[in-house]
Amino acid sequence: MNNKLNRPKAIPFTVVVVAVLLGAGTLAVPGVLAVQALGEGSVWRVTVSALAWLLLVAAIAALLPAKWPWKLLVSMVLVLLALVRIAYMGVAQFSGAGFTPEFFLHLEFDALKVAIDEFTALFLLSGVLLPVLLVLSYLALSVIRNRLAIHAATALLLVSSGALVAMHSQLPEWRLVDGWRQWHAPVAPPLAASEMALWRNADFVTADLPAKNRLDASAPPRPRNLILVYLESVGASVVDHPDWPDLMPRLRDMQAKHALVRDFHTSGYITIEGIVNSQCGTLFPFQRGSDSLSEADGLAERMTCLGDVLAKAGYRQSYLGGANLGFAGKGQFLGKHGYNTLLGLNEWRQRGLNQRPGTWGLSDADLFGQALEEIDVLQQDGRPFNLTLLTIGTHLPGYRYAECAPYRHDEADFLQALHCTDQLLATWLETLESRGILENTLVVVTADHSVFRNAEMRRLFGDSVLEDRRLPLLVMGAGAPGGSIETGAQYDLAPTVLDLLGVEHNAEFALGRSLLVEDDRDFFVSRYAQVYDGELLPRALAGCQAGVPVPPLDHCERAQLDRMLRAQVDGLSTGADYLRCDSAIPIEVGISTAADAPTVIQVNGHDQIARFSWRSRPVSGRDQGLFLMSVHADDGRVVRRQFIPATQQSDPIMQVRPEVESDQRLLVVWRGGAESSPPAWFPDSAMAHAVYSITPATSGARMTELASTDPAIALNWRADEARCQYLLN
Repeated sequence: MNNKLNRPKAIPFTVVVVAVLLGAGTLAVPGVLAVQALGEGSVWRVTVSALAWLLLVAAIAALLPAKWPWKLLVSMVLVLLALVRIAYMGVAQFSGAGFTPEFFLHLEFDALKVAIDEFTALFLLSGVLLPVLLVLSYLALSVIRNRLAIHAATALLLVSSGALVAMHSQLPEWRLVDGWRQWHAPVAPPLAASEMALWRNADFVTADLPAKNRLDASAPPRPRNLILVYLESVGASVVDHPDWPDLMPRLRDMQAKHALVRDFHTSGYITIEGIVNSQCGTLFPFQRGSDSLSEADGLAERMTCLGDVLAKAGYRQSYLGGANLGFAGKGQFLGKHGYNTLLGLNEWRQRGLNQRPGTWGLSDADLFGQALEEIDVLQQDGRPFNLTLLTIGTHLPGYRYAECAPYRHDEADFLQALHCTDQLLATWLETLESRGILENTLVVVTADHSVFRNAEMRRLFGDSVLEDRRLPLLVMGAGAPGGSIETGAQYDLAPTVLDLLGVEHNAEFALGRSLLVEDDRDFFVSRYAQVYDGELLPRALAGCQAGVPVPPLDHCERAQLDRMLRAQVDGLSTGADYLRCDSAIPIEVGISTAADAPTVIQVNGHDQIARFSWRSRPVSGRDQGLFLMSVHADDGRVVRRQFIPATQQSDPIMQVRPEVESDQRLLVVWRGGAESSPPAWFPDSAMAHAVYSITPATSGARMTELASTDPAIALNWRADEARCQYLLN
């Protein structure tokens, strides 16, 4: 009787049925919805793959030992597969692109907050279903293991694995791996001398770009101001779409009256790409392996862009956006290219402006209001100015604000957002005119990119609009030319604006050409396509011809163009620094007693302070606070630089000592003062200025003091070869 009491209770077979149904549902349904959102792929393949995964999991569970850790591990694999497919569905429905390199570019905290706001119900449902799936699958695997013979499990393993391999290109899991591979793909070598010689004779690209230190620029005797507005996700074809009457009537009228270009082809597919390519006249590389805008490195600091020319010509420049400056690296990039003032969501919050309920970022209504105040500040400076705005209301799914009248023909969020942006922009421009600002100001209105290719955009605008990647380009105010130019591309913006302003300069752009200069160009290129003689073509045609590249580009020519443009960006970027212990002075830290003297942090004689940032804003080095520099232990590469002001005592890094990855070492520099408190995790005896190293250890991170002084004494510390080796080991 005691044996019966101690015998474990049998798991009901209904648990197995529920676990199978739940597992099949969480794998199949998100995959099917993702395929429908993308408009590509096979529904039946995704569905069959869900069954194949379940059979594979069951087979593995039957072949592994019966110990609970193995069952838990297999159950966690099933939950992970479900999580990947749910994420794939969300990304596909939001962007219409799936797990592409852009997904990894935006894989940051701000993007997660946007996802939570947009898919709150999905997050809540997943938070319930996935733990339930974990428990039920764990219980079900015990039953399956007892009932599935070894030979049957082996057969299932082979069949399910074969099925998954056969249809791998359609699987969300494979697309995640493939997207990660593309994102981390090594940079292709630059072109050989013989190849470069051919490209120097191509008439649509400038193969040799001079560095920014050779830039000369001057404003005309009576310089005009510039207001540059990027509208989020507003393609030219949605402005006056036949299915949606009076969707953007004011912008439609402005386009009819003030359009500079009839066919203005996009050069970007995401926000940061559209901004960078339009400002720098090129196609920026967006792979992690090329140190692109995902990191503080690879910002093409020595490449000449629009902001650099205007800065050289004496312009004061401000950027205002509704999202955080760190979102996809906008703040880092603009700060390195001539912009003096950078204002994003964090800065608005410091001014008492917060995100409205049910929206993301600072509302466009508030943004335009703040832009008027910024114009007042800029006008008081006495210099000509460039005010650049990026709206946010038409970011998917679309946000309408209380200041706007609703669109009466449909309740779709994105249509409401377009209608609202139309009203806010027109009212703002009318205010500028009524205040007399346009008398000496050129206003340029364009977009960062066209609409995303997701299911909702297909429903609203049809496939034809999704293939039409043209953007608006409106020019108003002082110096606006009459007439309209036939065709151009987004990367033509910078040289065109400079000519409109009458700025004399010697800047050259890789692809950008001034649209005010007559030529017979009939070729434009973007990351995913090329336009030749007005026809939209794939990014590369079949074949590989020899000789000087001639549009449209074939596969080999397109690959060479990408390599050349990437090499230009890499060659004009500061690049990564490497700590070399055999150099004369591997590391040097200096903190002066003078408050206006910047902190010095050098690696092998290379200044690092200019590459530190706080909330994506460059750091002057004069502020008191905490400098954190991570170095890779294997090759000495400086992988991250971060600054926390001393005033930010509530910041988590000021409260808890940061974790150090096993392959990295952390150099900590504290610049204090009489009234500033060091981080809470510093030793009680910490002086006003200090240098520490933090290295991983088997029993926990090891923190070592390297130097410290009191406020009245300057700190000067240098690492010799022995100390450098100690830091890396």
